[in-house]
Amino acid sequence: MGEIERETLERIKDAVSEIAEMDYPKVWVGKLGMTADELLDLQMSNDESPEWMRVEPGEFVGILGDNSGAGIAIPEPSDQWLDGLSIYETGLYRHIDPYVNAELSAAVRVILAAKRGEVPIEESWGLEFMELGELDEDDIAVAKAFTPDGKVLVPAVPKYRYVRVEDLTPDDVDDDLLDYLELYASDGPYAMGEFVIEDTPVIREALERRLEGWV
Repeated sequence: MGEIERETLERIKDAVSEIAEMDYPKVWVGKLGMTADELLDLQMSNDESPEWMRVEPGEFVGILGDNSGAGIAIPEPSDQWLDGLSIYETGLYRHIDPYVNAELSAAVRVILAAKRGEVPIEESWGLEFMELGELDEDDIAVAKAFTPDGKVLVPAVPKYRYVRVEDLTPDDVDDDLLDYLELYASDGPYAMGEFVIEDTPVIREALERRLEGWV
């Protein structure tokens, strides 16, 4: 089977160590916000920047030289967020947009694994049978086969096995895994993205519990 190259293993260890120190991503409810720490960072950056480069919370900033009206809105300070890990601990992922869930679960997965000294290794996607009523239009569009009893064979969500860094084998490690870990380690929140979910009654109840210190 051989061994993992020493340099490669050291790079994995360094990346996992960096990721393990990270907080889980914040999931903003209703609209993107800014934490108190981020507000302080912005204020410090403004103090050190020329006046024309300074921005304020809530301000819309256009792209220099672009007359199309494109740009970004600087978020305002807010406490309307949920911890990314709690979305999965409480089952709230069932109530959020599948596309948000896909990216959020990837960010939570790699941090949770790193805090345990592990690396998530993706298994093959494979196929699985599901009830037709459980599927949305996108799932039906990629269905591979239908059975007489009304079930549909569709690509399955990938499964992961979690391997401690010291137990990794050459079969577990490739360039994609190394790039994946080092991207999260170097870019942190930028690699994770910004997560905003709809303010629904279920989500609002969870948010109120957090704000009241219940969770």
